[in-house]
Amino acid sequence: MAIKKKALVTLLIGDDYYKVWKTYFKQSWEKYADIHGYDIVIIDDFIDKSELAASRSVHWQKCLILEDERVQQYEDIVWLDSDVLINFHRAPCIVESNNSNNIGVVSNSYTFNNDFNIDNCLKRYNDYYAVLGVDNVMFTPQETYEKCGLDSHGLDYCNTGVLVLKPVLHRDEMKYVYDNYEESEYSAKDEVSISHHIFKQNLANLLDVRFNMAWPNVLFLNYPFLSMKENDEDKRLVTFCVNAAWHNAYFLHFIIAQEAIRHVSLVSQNNSSPFFTLSS
Repeated sequence: MAIKKKALVTLLIGDDYYKVWKTYFKQSWEKYADIHGYDIVIIDDFIDKSELAASRSVHWQKCLILEDERVQQYEDIVWLDSDVLINFHRAPCIVESNNSNNIGVVSNSYTFNNDFNIDNCLKRYNDYYAVLGVDNVMFTPQETYEKCGLDSHGLDYCNTGVLVLKPVLHRDEMKYVYDNYEESEYSAKDEVSISHHIFKQNLANLLDVRFNMAWPNVLFLNYPFLSMKENDEDKRLVTFCVNAAWHNAYFLHFIIAQEAIRHVSLVSQNNSSPFFTLSS
């Protein structure tokens, strides 16, 4: 089997997920792929259909993508959650940026690298939901690992919506996570498990934070006023904010909820400049 160079890979099981990706995200992936020479591989069915798979979130199938024969054809693959919007105008090739035999990730230490970010994002997020009376607490990485019963000593953390992987080198590592970790109330489906294994085994190569900028984090850090209903309903205001965030990012990760779908629909993907105006 001839080895191909690189591909963007995601999981889209069910028509609803595919429709959202096709409507809001597909164009940015295709343009980025054309610029940097990627194929796009869509996995639309369970890789594992066992009782174990049925007992946990579909997100765990991410651990098995390197088992897929189509994916094994590539030297490098980039796992993307299907709610990542690529700024194809300025994002460099993420595989070239990784340039490593380790797994490319954006780490928590890069995202929350000082008290300014921690206080104005994580704490602000928790304060907001506390006022609403919603049990939706964001924990530190150490707290998260400990709540999942995992060793947390000195370990970093990453959001696993963007991973740069080599099938030959990382297939067994990802399968190990699938077979040996468990889902829990605090595991963020598969994310805590993958993150823990990557950092515990020293498998991480840290990427530029712009390769996985989470829109909720950007919102609470830079645009906290959008958390107020009356401001979030101001389409013009939200449009300026979400477009500014997209122009600041390489990959803007929306972490889809209903309001995020509304926000991503406001991004002017064909506008290559951050200096823009809106018609009245």
